[in-house]
Amino acid sequence: MVRKLDAGDVIGERRIKISSEINSLELHDQLALLGADLLRVELMDYVRGNAAPKPQDESKVTYAKKIDKSEALLDWSLDSRAVHDRIRAFVWGPGTHTFFQGKRLKIHKARVADGAGRPGEILRADEKGLVVACGRGALEILSLQPESRTVMSSADFMKSQTLAAGLVLGS
Repeated sequence: MVRKLDAGDVIGERRIKISSEINSLELHDQLALLGADLLRVELMDYVRGNAAPKPQDESKVTYAKKIDKSEALLDWSLDSRAVHDRIRAFVWGPGTHTFFQGKRLKIHKARVADGAGRPGEILRADEKGLVVACGRGALEILSLQPESRTVMSSADFMKSQTLAAGLVLGS
């Protein structure tokens, strides 16, 4: 053990391919399985004297600052991929939200879509769901949570709303 962040020798490692749709909670669950396998195999090999630790390349160490709750408010002026990635990253906490008609609207799942308009502009609002313009590109909202309600698909949300294209989220 050493008194530095992400330092010290390495006994083993595993790699995982991260898809563009996986969220932080799903990634956590996959990494937990890999971590358990590392303990079962490499740690036991080390304890038995069958594996030697290797020095870690400290030039590859990175630091992630603590997430501030203010980062949960979606910035529709960003590229659609950046907004999508924020939703995926923050699903475990603090979550992401925007404002719609003065009320908080949590966004739980989305995917990058085609479209262009003013950032936050609703490009499509129908029985299929909701598409919102970003700074570049658009995002299809798949599941959301209106203030004081449960999580629902955007299609179900649309059944309870009378929305038209051209409205802007975030206000």
